[in-house]
Amino acid sequence: MNVRSLPVGIQNLLLGAMLLAASARSHAQCCPPVITNQPASQVVLQSATVNFSVAVSSATYATYQWRLNGANLPGATSSNYTIVNVQAWQAGNYSVAVTNAAGYAISSNALLTVNVSSGVPGAWGYGGLDETTVPLGTSNITAISAGSFHSLALKSGGTVLAWGDHIFGETSVPGSVSNVAGIAAGGFYSTATHSNGTVTAWGDASYGLMDTPPGLSNVVSVAGGNLHALALLKDGTVTAWGDNSYDNTNVPAGLGDVVAVAAGGYHSLALKADGTVIAWGQNSDGQTNVPVWLNSVVAIAGGGNHSLALKRDGTVTVWGGNNYNQTNVPAGLNNVVAIAGGGYHSLALRRDGVITAWGYNAYSQTNVPAGLATNMIAIASHGDHNLALKGSGAPVITVNPFSRTVNVGSNVTFSVKAAGNNNLTYQWRFYGTNLTGQTSPNFTRSSAQTSQAGPYSVVVSNSSGSVTSTIAMLTVINNSVLLTPLGYNTSGFRLRITGTPGTYVIEISPDVTHWSGWLTTNVPGSGTLDVLDPAVINVDQRYYRAYLQ
Repeated sequence: MNVRSLPVGIQNLLLGAMLLAASARSHAQCCPPVITNQPASQVVLQSATVNFSVAVSSATYATYQWRLNGANLPGATSSNYTIVNVQAWQAGNYSVAVTNAAGYAISSNALLTVNVSSGVPGAWGYGGLDETTVPLGTSNITAISAGSFHSLALKSGGTVLAWGDHIFGETSVPGSVSNVAGIAAGGFYSTATHSNGTVTAWGDASYGLMDTPPGLSNVVSVAGGNLHALALLKDGTVTAWGDNSYDNTNVPAGLGDVVAVAAGGYHSLALKADGTVIAWGQNSDGQTNVPVWLNSVVAIAGGGNHSLALKRDGTVTVWGGNNYNQTNVPAGLNNVVAIAGGGYHSLALRRDGVITAWGYNAYSQTNVPAGLATNMIAIASHGDHNLALKGSGAPVITVNPFSRTVNVGSNVTFSVKAAGNNNLTYQWRFYGTNLTGQTSPNFTRSSAQTSQAGPYSVVVSNSSGSVTSTIAMLTVINNSVLLTPLGYNTSGFRLRITGTPGTYVIEISPDVTHWSGWLTTNVPGSGTLDVLDPAVINVDQRYYRAYLQ
């Protein structure tokens, strides 16, 4: 078109329109988007729905990419970003990058704080199968346990909640599971210990994992390895079943007086009442080589290829595989009240409710979420994910004192471990009566006497409440033996054994130097037994001594 051939007025109108169009094209090509309304920081409880939004001025089409702590969030590409059933591990700094043809703009950070309520578990680490996504509405939880890719929680009413991987049905809790006193998750299976001492298992049926040993009863607790399980019985013995490729279900002969069990990947651990640890099973990385000096242990845990022990003094000992520094206990770690082992990482819960984690961190499993930083009362781990249970701040006992049987004159120590939100106080009791001056986590009876046998307990308190431990029975055995000569008769020499009922060995000697066994016999409930030595008629002299077997 020849503009100059048109009337002057029309020429001016056309020229103005052309200039405006050119200006618009220039503006679109030169100006990046401008964020006019930044996303806002939020503080929410776990399980809430969170929505972030941004307002943008852009002359051309704009795209969006939301980010968490600077890393792109897959699929989060609109002007709004919504999280349903937000989890503790999703806390952090959220921002959005807005891009158009001329450039981009990045919003300011919006800090998302996710708090967790008392009685609710939080999770973190690998969550590709939703094992770290606690179901909406979860509450009133009293215990937690982690499997390879699934999680378990015990509710206060004795029912079980499960979530995560379902490939073997490990999260399909049977309808018959009720009145549950304890839970344990293994690799791809789950167990529930009922209040009547029986066990129900579900999930992976390989290696006979679902076939609990015939007649299994009086079970106190269960521990789950990758493909094997351990059960602690009321009488202090241990039963095991499942995969035995590494002799991990071959319970050592004569093992007794056990107060706790733990299972690693393919190895097994047992804690005895005297504070010593027994281990068996796979030993590729020394995970069953219990340090010879280790004693005074009050809790144990198994990792993938390592083992953990919590000592009476609140310190932690770890041994076995160290390919990711999982056995390198952080310097200065003390006041620990609970421990847990993951595949290649370790956890410790301190008395003040704070969690420390170390080792393999490819899935941030050692980065404890801020919402789980205080008032925690229980921890669990398996594979690459962790669970932690939030408390109210009132004390919760994590390790109860153990019942003990000792000889007269022996020293015996009772210990308790508890978590709470501030200074804890302790009061030990005997037959329910306070013991004067016994106000520490450990209580020692020096030179125990039979009169001091009986029930011991401890009350742990803080400003938020108090809790009483279970009863620990002290049994004191009087091993002193009195041999009384009763004289000769026509049949031989008579003597009387007086002592604690049980099996006694009587030895004889011609000179008090060379001794040999003569008689093994049982002293009945009356505490006395008369015996006859007919052979003494044919010897010049004979000495006797006896001891309780």
